[in-house]
Formats: sequence, structure tokens, C-alpha cells
Amino acid sequence: MKPLWMMVLAAGLAIVPAGAFAEDSSDPPAGLPAPAPEAGDKPYDVELNGGVVGYTGRVGNHTSAGVGYGITGAYNPNPLLSYEIAYQGNTNGIDNSDRKITSNILQGDVKFGPQLGGPFAWRPFVFAGLGLDFVNSGNNDFGLTNALQLEIPLGIGAELFTNKVWRVGARGTYNFAPGIGGAVSPEDAHPDRWGAQLTAQAAF
Repeated sequence: MKPLWMMVLAAGLAIVPAGAFAEDSSDPPAGLPAPAPEAGDKPYDVELNGGVVGYTGRVGNHTSAGVGYGITGAYNPNPLLSYEIAYQGNTNGIDNSDRKITSNILQGDVKFGPQLGGPFAWRPFVFAGLGLDFVNSGNNDFGLTNALQLEIPLGIGAELFTNKVWRVGARGTYNFAPGIGGAVSPEDAHPDRWGAQLTAQAAF
């Protein structure tokens, strides 16, 4: 008769799932490209961004490039499509003074781009949407005024490590002002804005 300890060991091994000793397939073998994420892996993300923003036209002539900042929440129903809601802000100096002009934008946009593999998973994208810009310029020598105007944000960008929880990326934005809303300046009532930002995301 076999010793009792051998019988117990044999019984324990019999009930351990065969996959318990299998190699974890969540990460690709060393040297192989990272796979693109599947739909529904992590459908939500929150993004912080920061960079440089400037105005165009006459308003751009009277102001300097300034700091841009923002936060974005996104819903990603599939690997190609994202719906974003964001706050974007920027602060720019006004020439020949210590005054500032600030924009505070609430916007929504649709982002489109494929999930790609390679040395790491990444996603190039384009986006477009609508935004409402609250412009505050205070007192200044150039006739810049406070205004509320409509904007159409357009842009391109890329996200890196999209199969991970923490991601980084970059995006470039051009905010087109179609001329709806209050005038920011008598010389240039509705200036456009450009921006370049670095981004950091958390997916869940």
C-alpha cells in the first residue's frame, strides 16, 4: 500500500486545473510585436494634457504664446471610435502689459483612429467637435474684450501603450472660430487658436 502522504499529493494534483501551470498568455513572448487591444478591454479613460497655445490674426499679434492645460473624459465603444468631453484652458500674455487673456473652453468631440500593434500598442487618430469658449481679457491697450464664442476644434494625435492602464501621447489642435458669439477684438472679432499638447491617460 502506498504511504498516506503520496495518496494526498496525488489527489491534490488531480484537482488543480491544468491551466494553472500553463504560461501566462496575457503578454506576448519576448521579441514579438505587442497585439492591438481588443474592443471593450477598457472602455473609459481620463486624460490630462498640457502644452503651448496661441491665437491667430490680430489677436495673435498682440499676445504671446501661452500655457495650455486641460482634462478630458472619453468613452471608447470600440477600437476605432471615441466620444470625448473636455475642459481646455489657456493663459496668454498681452503685449506691453502685465495683463493676461484667458480662454476656458467646454467642448465635446468625436475621435477616430485604429488600434495598431508593433513594438508597442499605439493609436493614431483625428478628431473634430464643438466647443464654447469663455474669453476673459481684462483691461488692456488693444481693445481686447471679454466674450463668449463658439469654436470648432479640429486635430490629430497619437496615443502610446494603448494596451496598458497608463498611457501617454500627444495631440495638435486648431480651434476654428466660425464667427458666432461675442467679439473678442474690434480688429479681429473671432480669432482662431492653435495648440500642441502632451497627454497622460488612465484607462478603466
